[in-house]
Amino acid sequence: ADRMLRARGYRLVRVHQRMRRPLAGPLPAPRWPEGVTVRPCDGTPEELRRVHACAEEAFADRYEGVGRTFERWSADLVHERTDPALWVLAERAGRIVGVAVCDLTTVQDAPSGEVCQLAVAREARRTGLGKALLLAAFARFADRGVTTVGLDVDSESPTGAHHLYARAGMAVTATIGQFELSLPAR
Repeated sequence: ADRMLRARGYRLVRVHQRMRRPLAGPLPAPRWPEGVTVRPCDGTPEELRRVHACAEEAFADRYEGVGRTFERWSADLVHERTDPALWVLAERAGRIVGVAVCDLTTVQDAPSGEVCQLAVAREARRTGLGKALLLAAFARFADRGVTTVGLDVDSESPTGAHHLYARAGMAVTATIGQFELSLPAR
């Protein structure tokens, strides 16, 4: 596919990684930064808007910087099976400074966890909050009998998220190339 796309003028612009981790055995406990409180999402429209705001702020420096409106975000992440009790919210002084938006799915006929978004506000980065959120998500999945957890990540994440996930025991199971073709203006 790579050769075929390149032969037709496409160029590789980004590589995304699919990462997975088994949840067998004891899991490391999260270590929360000072002043951070942790709780599940209550699922109210107001809280969902606060989670969205935290995620959008955290992902403002993503590739192409294109954000999602609350309506698009909720259409992508909130559905009839959504269980906000799986989501991990970190607050400091009443402000959400980190979120792990999680969902249950099925992989090879077995329940699996999915970290749909892991977001940390700029002022809370480099404090261990991202790793703590990830480990807390693993624990919530394990408490529900889930044996694996996965996520997708941009391999060129400006925050180095893929390195954090690898340090937390996740391994790359697939890479997905994003190709683009420049078209002449009409």
